[in-house]
Amino acid sequence: LLALESSETSSGLQGTVSEELIQSNRAESSLQDVEGKHPLLVRAAQRNSVLSNEIVSMSGRLKQLTLQTEQVNNQARQVEGDYKRAREIIDIGGLSKGMGYMLLQQHYALPDRNSLRRQANNQKALASEVGVKRLLHRQEQKKLRDIDAYIDQILIDVSEQQQVLLYDELKELLKMRVELLGRALEYQNLYLTNIAKLEAAQQILLDDIDDYTGYLSVHLLWARSASRGELEELGVLPEKAWRILSPDGWFEVLKVLGYQVKHSPVFVFLVVMITGLLWYRKRAIETISSYNGMLCDPKKDHFIFTVKALLSTLVSVLPIPLAIAATGWQLKDSPESTIFSVAVGSALLLFAIQFFYIRAMHMICMSGGLAAAHFRWPKQSLVLLRREFKRLSWIYLPAALVSFVTFYLDQLNAGWEVGQSAFLIMVGSLSFAFYKLLHPVRGVFAGRRNKTQAKKGWRLQWPLYVLLVVFPLALGLLSLMDYLYTAGNLLSLMLQTCWLLVALIVLTGLAHRWLLVMRRRLVYEEAKQAAEQAAGQEDGTDALRENLPKEVDEPEVDLVTLSDTSLKLLNTSILVVGVFGLWMIWDEVLPALRIFENVSLWHHTLTVDGVEQRLPITLINVGAAMIYGAATFVLAKQLPSVLEIILLQGTGMTSSSRYTVTTLVSYVI
Repeated sequence: LLALESSETSSGLQGTVSEELIQSNRAESSLQDVEGKHPLLVRAAQRNSVLSNEIVSMSGRLKQLTLQTEQVNNQARQVEGDYKRAREIIDIGGLSKGMGYMLLQQHYALPDRNSLRRQANNQKALASEVGVKRLLHRQEQKKLRDIDAYIDQILIDVSEQQQVLLYDELKELLKMRVELLGRALEYQNLYLTNIAKLEAAQQILLDDIDDYTGYLSVHLLWARSASRGELEELGVLPEKAWRILSPDGWFEVLKVLGYQVKHSPVFVFLVVMITGLLWYRKRAIETISSYNGMLCDPKKDHFIFTVKALLSTLVSVLPIPLAIAATGWQLKDSPESTIFSVAVGSALLLFAIQFFYIRAMHMICMSGGLAAAHFRWPKQSLVLLRREFKRLSWIYLPAALVSFVTFYLDQLNAGWEVGQSAFLIMVGSLSFAFYKLLHPVRGVFAGRRNKTQAKKGWRLQWPLYVLLVVFPLALGLLSLMDYLYTAGNLLSLMLQTCWLLVALIVLTGLAHRWLLVMRRRLVYEEAKQAAEQAAGQEDGTDALRENLPKEVDEPEVDLVTLSDTSLKLLNTSILVVGVFGLWMIWDEVLPALRIFENVSLWHHTLTVDGVEQRLPITLINVGAAMIYGAATFVLAKQLPSVLEIILLQGTGMTSSSRYTVTTLVSYVI
């Protein structure tokens, strides 16, 4: 029905285009006729000409809007049909190799939701503009219902002789104005109606995309792509991946960059800014170690030194990643962009982020840098961190760049042998880095545990260590088994998780540094006051003796207790941020776990509304129970500490009362 109505509207609009052109010619002709005459006539003719041009423009916009609505309706029907066919095939035959490949094709072919939302916002802005014009035209139309009265009103300041000369011509122009206003209002009403139809069609399309995306999120992670031999039988050839070695493609990249240098002022500005950052880099590195001499002096030490050292570290790393990202951005958005240059640009944007993270951590761990001087990390750990991040820079980063380029050139097949080889090098280098960095005995955290902590965590740390080392290798094995989408997505989520944990470790170091500075300052001030009081007593100052407390009922909270409780609060806050961050990262994978709802482990009998029912206990139930158990354990460990801090700051309770409350809360949890 929408398509039929749109076609009828389109044919009707085509029939009125000639009428609008005739009216526009009449308005232009009347404007030429009044040239050199009274300003009232010229102004009226000019307004008619402007309005006639708006009507012609509106007729073109209406035709474009009708075609756009038809396109959106066709997209919605296609997405809905693909969704229904996919459900029917999976329900009958499951996730076969060919089905996995088809799902990937449709996943990458889905319309972009962000683009649709931007179009909808632009349409709302245009509709608002048309609505305002329609309101103004209606008000003017009301004024022109009585043309004679309107003419008398505008000619009130004109002499009677001129009124006689102007009256007839002005009346003809106003009659034309009334006709144009009616036509404009007709088009504006039609435009707003069609905008509403387009918005309804776009909403249907968005709903279909959401439904299909939700279905894909459940099944796509478990879908196996077709094998290389099957793809070749289907006519899918690996030429796209091998294009990375083609000089023609890289010549296209250079050509696009040359065009941007000549025609894009933004690119020139970025080049100038990056050059300035490179010039400032040496001074930034010198700034990092310039505060180290004052860190041990409680009179001079300040947390702002740590903040400046962190900012200087990031600034010293920023130029090269920023240059890579700027190059990728220009390759993607250039009017001269090609398929190859867009793929390279997208890969460079992703690569710049990885490059920045690795180089930033290498700089943080440098000798005399933030981690050594401010966080006081062990020297042995820093040497190990620098060595492994340097190895990642020379092995992981080049492989990542090749993998990203081949992926964007050929998303369905992940770059064939070129992309898969680069992917295997990536996961292998990550696994080796985890093996060296996280070793329970020789890793970066080994020297930071005391004997009690090491003994308690001995049973847990080795299985966790083995899992972290094996996980990247398992992703490489998945890629060899043709689970390309699964391996790539899980690797991306794993990297995001790793960098989140690194950021939390740096944040913890900053928090502990701030607490250390505050505690040291309090200790220094307390010692200074004690020395002044002692000096006053030796001098025989009676006033100081009179002001000294005669008796103390219960000691106030000392600095050690205050520091410990603050440390617990900071650790708890960082833990909450970490859990929230992990949930944000892995949220897109959680729907895929619904497939475990079909895996029944055992059944139990439950009475529902007086009727006994045999219900299954599924694998997803067991997983949820384990999550609830872990959350309860963390809550029981951390919440009493937070509650003690709240009681300490907000009430006058004694230490024994606070201990009683927190202990009872632990029992309740």
